[in-house]
Amino acid sequence: MKNNRHRQSGMTLIEVLVAIMLGLIVMLGMGILFVDAHRGWLQAFEYVYGDVPSDAHVVDITFDRTIRQSSQRSATVDPAGQWLEVHYCDSEASTELDRYAMFYLIGTDLKVERGVLLPRSAIGTEVLAENVSSVTFALLGAQAQMRMELDNGRVQTMMTSSAMMHNK
Repeated sequence: MKNNRHRQSGMTLIEVLVAIMLGLIVMLGMGILFVDAHRGWLQAFEYVYGDVPSDAHVVDITFDRTIRQSSQRSATVDPAGQWLEVHYCDSEASTELDRYAMFYLIGTDLKVERGVLLPRSAIGTEVLAENVSSVTFALLGAQAQMRMELDNGRVQTMMTSSAMMHNK
């Protein structure tokens, strides 16, 4: 009696298709994880190095530096808190307040205008931040304070900056 059973080696077509499908599912899952991780990294990068944090940092430094050199005797704030004007000396050797700086919001741009006090003439205007949704200024004794909200549609932040003015 002969043994008619032939031993088959290899894989059937069904086994190959199942292996391909499993491989595709694993690759698709890894692709989704990679895209999600990349999207998270881009959001974190935007939050740290984007225009909103950079603008907030520039405003904070400029506001602090300007207020610290100004005189508390001649600081003026809008009753609604929409603008702030301070006066300061052009040089440290000077005792006369001969310069001014005015912080204000136009549209979504926070600007500072600097100029000569008498006769009043602007030297220049600088945009400190874009995408400003609101800003409020206040004077609290010898301290000037600014609260600002920045929003570029992707990142939002709120910043409060305050500095003490000179006793000149």
